[in-house]
Amino acid sequence: MITDLIFDFFGTLVIYDPGLTDKNFTGSHRYLLSQGFAIDYQTFLDSWSEASEALEAQAQVDYQEYHMRDVAQRFFSDTFHTDAGQPVCDTLIDLFIDEWNVGVTYHPDIKSYLTGLSNDFRLSIITNTHYSSLIDNHLDKMDITHLFDVVVKSVEHELRKPHAKIFEDTLEQLGISAKQAIYIGDSFEHDYQGARGVELRSILIDSERRYLNLGEDRVDHLYEIREVF
Repeated sequence: MITDLIFDFFGTLVIYDPGLTDKNFTGSHRYLLSQGFAIDYQTFLDSWSEASEALEAQAQVDYQEYHMRDVAQRFFSDTFHTDAGQPVCDTLIDLFIDEWNVGVTYHPDIKSYLTGLSNDFRLSIITNTHYSSLIDNHLDKMDITHLFDVVVKSVEHELRKPHAKIFEDTLEQLGISAKQAIYIGDSFEHDYQGARGVELRSILIDSERRYLNLGEDRVDHLYEIREVF
């Protein structure tokens, strides 16, 4: 019997664009200039992206999650050959996250939909993220924090999806077996294959209809998941 639904966050519970090129990070850039770090805007974006991509490449090998502070520290080290200090790094990260967040939007009536699901199932989240409070803030803004019993974030767990341990530890925290839960996410590798690797049934949100061969294990939209279980 299915008692629990476990969700991915980005791309599943919220709509987002992970890129940088279509966003405005001028506030972050102005802060750097105000702190005496002379750099033009495009070089700032390029250097930040290079720092992030280097950490991402390593994380894809060992599944060890990195923090946004790691990105900032690498950016300052590679670009300015200095340690800017935690206060400067933290302020830059907060500004950067605020500007990146412009690309995050919410599904219409998401609170009502999840409330309906919570009447029949216990709800939880397993998400990859480099910044814990980013998830908390969005859950609060959508007024759905109270609907989730457990929220597991890779930056706190230290391992990211699709590593088996982040799924296994969540099931243990919930006190259930894999047969009692369904995992819902939008990434074939991180969500679908990761969950299936620990014998969790997974439903893939496949809006581009790339995985039609999955049959009832895929849907076009989050709001269609009730149709397949």
